[in-house]
Amino acid sequence: MFSILASVYFLKRSFKEHSLIFTISKSLEEYNQAKINVLTDLAQPLNSNITILQQDLVPKIGVVIIGEATSRWHMQLYGYNRKINPLLSEIKEELFVFEDAISPHVMTIRSFEKDLALHSFETPQHNANFSVVQLANSAGFNTHWISNQEPVGFTESIPTIIGSAAKQTSFLATNSYNYSIYDEDVLPELAKALKRNGERQLVFLHLIGTHRLI
Repeated sequence: MFSILASVYFLKRSFKEHSLIFTISKSLEEYNQAKINVLTDLAQPLNSNITILQQDLVPKIGVVIIGEATSRWHMQLYGYNRKINPLLSEIKEELFVFEDAISPHVMTIRSFEKDLALHSFETPQHNANFSVVQLANSAGFNTHWISNQEPVGFTESIPTIIGSAAKQTSFLATNSYNYSIYDEDVLPELAKALKRNGERQLVFLHLIGTHRLI
């Protein structure tokens, strides 16, 4: 009897680990829960979990570039033999080039809620979570979210929710996911953002990367 029960247990466990249906179902469940957490914690401009003890009023301008679907294996900066980003390579000595950065998830939509928030893979903190966007708002920055991805859809929901906390938002790809817009088109929007009033600016550029192949 014991051997039969053990066999059933391992068979069930093996089925779950290798079943495509189970994997998809589990992924959808995790995504929906992540979306609920983000809506609860990160969608509003301000967050009650943030307490500013001392505010620096020195003029500052920052640009956060969020790339997607791009492997370091194909970047000249990391030793790729084709000269695909020579401008970065020219200033390599001025950069902090991270060699051992590891994503908390294999999927962008799950990584996003951790990369830009206090919440992490090892230490989930849904009850005391906030995003970098909300932190910048509380610190007196004029925040901008400029995206070359659709503001709606399965894959873009979590990034859109996090970005919606910015004081200014701009989405370039609003017609169709198949309508290709090069990432360079965010540059005019970046220039506009930097010209807006305020000496403390923080701009987030959310790129499409190589998601679209033309």
